[in-house]
Amino acid sequence: MNTFVALLLFAGLVAVIIFVQKIIGTTLNAVAKTANKNVLYRSEFKEGQELVSESLSFETSASINQVMAALKSAVTVAQIRTVLPTIYESSRSENCVTYAYGSSLTPKLFEAVVELTGHNATTGGRFVILSWKENDGLVSALDAMKKLRRQVRAGFAAADSNVKVQTISSHAG
Repeated sequence: MNTFVALLLFAGLVAVIIFVQKIIGTTLNAVAKTANKNVLYRSEFKEGQELVSESLSFETSASINQVMAALKSAVTVAQIRTVLPTIYESSRSENCVTYAYGSSLTPKLFEAVVELTGHNATTGGRFVILSWKENDGLVSALDAMKKLRRQVRAGFAAADSNVKVQTISSHAG
């Protein structure tokens, strides 16, 4: 009987230690996120939040086919995912292409889409980041997002040098 009570007490002690570690870990994670947001990486936090809350709106005289061909040439994508993260196409249709950034270990650190619609003699387009991961409150893969955004802009400009681009922010503050 004494062995059973000792084992029960030991199991209870282990459970309490695990619970306390979980609370401490959660608290430290929240403190790290707040410190990153407000003190340590304030500009990186702001830049990441602005980037994921903005979309680009395009209007061009080029056709949907011309824009899609220009995007295929302008955006550098990997044909296969490797251990190191790369930008790749996760889907493509005649008027939409979805890009993702990731590796075989972490498939989607972020996902973005270019959607095109035809309007009489013009083509409208939209580039938006659909989903992303954060690390300690900071947007992950920020440099890759900026690179993809530059390449998408270059694709539209290659299809039509007079393309109209507008940045639309949905960031509340």
